[in-house]
Amino acid sequence: MARRIRSGKFAFGFTLIELMIVMAIISILLAMAVPMYQKSIVRSKETVLRQNLFTLRVQIDEYTYDLSLIHI
Repeated sequence: MARRIRSGKFAFGFTLIELMIVMAIISILLAMAVPMYQKSIVRSKETVLRQNLFTLRVQIDEYTYDLSLIHI
């Protein structure tokens, strides 16, 4: 961004209002993205928990089956 200033030279950079608008847009995008990120974290934890519970059930079933074979 080049702008001519009074002395005839060019000034490069952004104005304060341009920077504030960009920051506002970024904050709006973050406000939308953070809840979705948190939901995905919860879903992934639930998936791991579900897999762990399935593994635990299988192990308990095998244990009870083995115990029934011992007592026969």
